[in-house]
Amino acid sequence: MVTVLVAGCLPSSCRRIEIRALYPADSLSRQIASGIVPDTLVLKSSYAGTNDEPLEYIRSLLFAADGKVFAADAARGTVIELDRDGQHVRTVESDLFSYPYLAGASGDSVFVFSPGRHRVQLILNGKVKDAGTTPVDIPLKGLLQYAYVVKGTLYAKLLGDEFPGMISQIPEEGPAVKVAELPGPTWRHAGFLRSWGDTLVSLNGYRPIIDLLLPDGSRDSLRLTGFDSPMLSRLRLFELGEIDAPPLLTASTAPYRNQLFVLNMRPGWLRIDVYDRNGQLTDVLTGPDPGFNRDYYPTDIAVRSSPERGKFELAVAILRPEPRIDIYAWSRGR
Repeated sequence: MVTVLVAGCLPSSCRRIEIRALYPADSLSRQIASGIVPDTLVLKSSYAGTNDEPLEYIRSLLFAADGKVFAADAARGTVIELDRDGQHVRTVESDLFSYPYLAGASGDSVFVFSPGRHRVQLILNGKVKDAGTTPVDIPLKGLLQYAYVVKGTLYAKLLGDEFPGMISQIPEEGPAVKVAELPGPTWRHAGFLRSWGDTLVSLNGYRPIIDLLLPDGSRDSLRLTGFDSPMLSRLRLFELGEIDAPPLLTASTAPYRNQLFVLNMRPGWLRIDVYDRNGQLTDVLTGPDPGFNRDYYPTDIAVRSSPERGKFELAVAILRPEPRIDIYAWSRGR
């Protein structure tokens, strides 16, 4: 298992560079971000596994409709279920899982994608059953695979340097139907699939741009206006061909109602940016006591609203310095 989506570098590990030039759009975003005062998240609970069931690589997580947190451990091949308070309920194991990650939820059901088997499984009350297949007539190596279920419809995102990138809709019966082409090198489109209402969201982890597949089948792109990162100058240098690897800007995004929560990769602390439907930055959230910790590396986020108006809960999956799942509270406009 690796800790990045494709060949690239994290903010804490990239070789230092002195050139700080930005693209004009990135320069404008930096100005916008500098005018927003960050809010501090409040840590509610943290789960790091047990001696008998340690966490190894929590690659994805989500909130179910009842407020429970589900997290997929890709290294152990398990799915962990936590209650609303972040306490362990059960660990789900199955021979059907192969490097699993979560691919959506519907009511009490949670969908799990196993790229090693090209299959999707469904978990209900701790029981696992097969729920469908993604394309199998694809290369077994050198391919990135993502999947997500949107209102009962399964979508698969396939990327590879020797394979034409695409998003396909997978019917219950019959062949896959290509709904979007993803041209260019793999790094330009690497990232999760998520849903934003009826819209399918395709994350680009190495660019501050979100691809959208709208309900009518049309495509759009949403630039994150206000996204600021110390790695934007390195992205420009990479696209100019002056360095070898792109920097990872974001590992995850969590659309929720009219907000888009984006995990902004920082060298050492948690930062989550919040955008509106137009891609405009509205809020900046940081973890308690932000400071430099070279080993800190989050992998995914999930968001839900709490019963009180204007309050949210955010779950964060962390790989280093120790695998764990943190749950935070945030009150907008406090």
